[in-house]
Amino acid sequence: ASDFAKARLNILSDKIITASCSIVGEPNLFPGQYVSVEGVGEHLSGKYYVMDVTHTIDGTGYTTKFNLSKNNIKI
Repeated sequence: ASDFAKARLNILSDKIITASCSIVGEPNLFPGQYVSVEGVGEHLSGKYYVMDVTHTIDGTGYTTKFNLSKNNIKI
């Protein structure tokens, strides 16, 4: 049963979509939120979970870098 569960998890994990983004600084963005991504096609558009966020202020200005994930498993 354990091998079956691992195999199933491997198949399902292929359905997880992740994205790394960098935008002009957004102070209201923080981990644990859900954000909407639109205009990238039906398969990629939708609500994504914000996994981590880094805010940086330097000589080029204020930027926010963040990583997203989306469960695309169809049940």
